[in-house]
Amino acid sequence: MTAPPDATYDDLSALLAEQLDVDHVWEIVRERWPDGTRQVFAHLQPDPGDLSRPTRIVDLAVHPMPEAGEVVIDPRRHGTPIVLHDPDAVLRLGPDDEAGHEETRVAVLADIAARRSTAEWLVRRAPARGELAEAHTFYLRFAFTPLVELLRMEHCPARHDFGLRYLDSDLPAGCAERLHELLPGPDLGHRATQVFAWTDELLARLDH
Repeated sequence: MTAPPDATYDDLSALLAEQLDVDHVWEIVRERWPDGTRQVFAHLQPDPGDLSRPTRIVDLAVHPMPEAGEVVIDPRRHGTPIVLHDPDAVLRLGPDDEAGHEETRVAVLADIAARRSTAEWLVRRAPARGELAEAHTFYLRFAFTPLVELLRMEHCPARHDFGLRYLDSDLPAGCAERLHELLPGPDLGHRATQVFAWTDELLARLDH
């Protein structure tokens, strides 16, 4: 019989604290995982941001066992896992529920298209009012990030919801470099013009 996530998580957390010299932890709030998953990042050093030496962090996550009795990992989204212990062959490589992903992509695409004009107004209004912090925030939220979402839908739909991560490996050659040039900078208005023009190109191809 499979132990519930809470009991397994408590046991592994206790073992982690017993076997390793843990400096501090960041425990993910329960609300982050509606399915009951428990997760904690255990830091084995006080300053993991000091990249002059190897970072030592244990990411412990305990997921509930699906009703099917197996855990399916989609290598298109998560890569191929290194399995150290799976005596019952619970882990299986396979695609995620594509219907669910497609439904999400369609909804996101529709939202980006619907708010296109409002997004540009918000992005351009903030610097015009001298609200610099708001300008950069709105630029990332309503211009840059939606552009990346559209690019992901076109070039790597399996990782459509991975945000700004892994752009160099997920997008075609030269695409990430072009995006890097459009990150927030002093000439935000000029960058916004390029971002929205690129967005319109993608919408014309994807929104049909």
